[in-house]
Amino acid sequence: MQLKGEREYPNLWLLGRMTPVNDLLHYELECLWDHYLNDGDWPDFRLLFGLLGEGAFGLKLLAKFPFVRNFQKEYFEQMQAYYIENESLHDVVYNDHKDDLIARVNVLLEELVSFFENLELEMSEKLSVDDDSSETCEDHPLYELLNTRSELGFIIIGIRYRQLEEDQYRNVDIDLYERRLTIADFTLKKLALITANRIGYQESAPLAPDDFWWRHMPGYEYVYKPVETV
Repeated sequence: MQLKGEREYPNLWLLGRMTPVNDLLHYELECLWDHYLNDGDWPDFRLLFGLLGEGAFGLKLLAKFPFVRNFQKEYFEQMQAYYIENESLHDVVYNDHKDDLIARVNVLLEELVSFFENLELEMSEKLSVDDDSSETCEDHPLYELLNTRSELGFIIIGIRYRQLEEDQYRNVDIDLYERRLTIADFTLKKLALITANRIGYQESAPLAPDDFWWRHMPGYEYVYKPVETV
């Protein structure tokens, strides 16, 4: 039986996700702009570069989906324009403060990759905690851990995209960070699968890049229940 919303669900969920992604990204970029102009507070660099990557991924994936209704297509085009506006704001700041931004991205990536390289020492005890607080296990440390890995994955996507498409961040060795993560992910996968099986973990994100294996663990895919067509 055809389920109502079954065909539309993935792109509609992702289309809705683009609004908070763009809004948060715009806010962080304005903070970055304000810091350099008026010595304001630094933005959250981890969030900023993660959102740059998630926005690039989301819009590229949405471009492949057929929209059933005209207003959906129009909204997608608005989100595209909004993201391009955010990119332009980033590019203006980058052009004036290139060396500083490259240095900060390298520090950020080194910090996050090193965390996952030392994961067993850092997280084994925390992940052994049982969770009875919610069906989705959102209060269990595994949830935050996998979200952090996703954020790191999107940061890498965003920087690689800007390297290939915009000729920016050339002094960030993404290949090296990815090689280190490939090794570190063996430990993460072992801990994640054991913990997920023990606590009955379910993913909270229905769409993610194919190589985000932690968002596609067998038996723990996101489940949604469309309403049956009458």
